[in-house]
Amino acid sequence: MARPKVVQELSDYFATLLRSGLRAGRRGEGLFPVYWGHPRDLDAHPEIGSLSPLVGLCLLQITPETRVRATRVAVEADGGLTESSSIDASLVAAPFWVACRYLLSIRSDDPVEEQELAAAALQVLLDNPVVPLEHFDSLAPEPWLGDTIAGFPITVRRDAGIWRDHGLSRHHLLLTFDVTLPLPSSRRRKAARVVERRVALDLLERREEAPDDAR
Repeated sequence: MARPKVVQELSDYFATLLRSGLRAGRRGEGLFPVYWGHPRDLDAHPEIGSLSPLVGLCLLQITPETRVRATRVAVEADGGLTESSSIDASLVAAPFWVACRYLLSIRSDDPVEEQELAAAALQVLLDNPVVPLEHFDSLAPEPWLGDTIAGFPITVRRDAGIWRDHGLSRHHLLLTFDVTLPLPSSRRRKAARVVERRVALDLLERREEAPDDAR
């Protein structure tokens, strides 16, 4: 069975979004480099950690989202009508919802540029508050989505002192944001679903007798 790709697709979306959204500025109009990694990991690689400016993106954690609970089970058909007027179907278990938290780190030798990049990153996230469903190819065939979900909201977090919480020796401009999305279940079981019933009614003819005075 193939591994689920929904989290990877989400990370690819953010990397592309930030590369495009941060391109404008004094350094030209080219795509802005966004490096994957925690600030401490980037510092461990001098060829990356010494770059200025430097924007790092890190998937910080994935946690179960208990506030979203889907209990219904979808039914997807496996074939057409059979001689017994039933459909061979699969019962698909409800998805498992998780919250993905991302850490965005920004640094530059130029304090003005560092502040500009931080404001631009916030602007990108606020101008794109929802990750569209169309960016998730792995979710396209899921029958439980229906027409009710157009995308997954982005929540920018307020984390005071986050640079200390993540073991950084000095202050960094850091942003954290969350997206809650479903992981499809691989649990399916076969079931037969009746789609047509034939009801036969035997109609009895009743003869009305004429009244006595009409005889």
